[in-house]
Amino acid sequence: MTHTELEKIEGAIAVIKIVRIPRNVKNNLINNYTDFLREKDLLKYHYNFNLSVFNSLVKLADVLWNSNQRFNRSELLKTTKIL
Repeated sequence: MTHTELEKIEGAIAVIKIVRIPRNVKNNLINNYTDFLREKDLLKYHYNFNLSVFNSLVKLADVLWNSNQRFNRSELLKTTKIL
């Protein structure tokens, strides 16, 4: 691979990281905190808004807030806000 080709590939990767590529989300994407942890970065930057997923995040926050389970409150709220 030539230096020019490598620069083109690196440039394309940089553009992809910057541009939010809309992707549709399945309605049942978030069922529990493990699902949230797995998908949180994609939810913030790559997926289109989905009311079912938003409602799932709100319900998850409500359930976790009223339990003794440890979770990252800040991350859950930030992700919900970005949606």
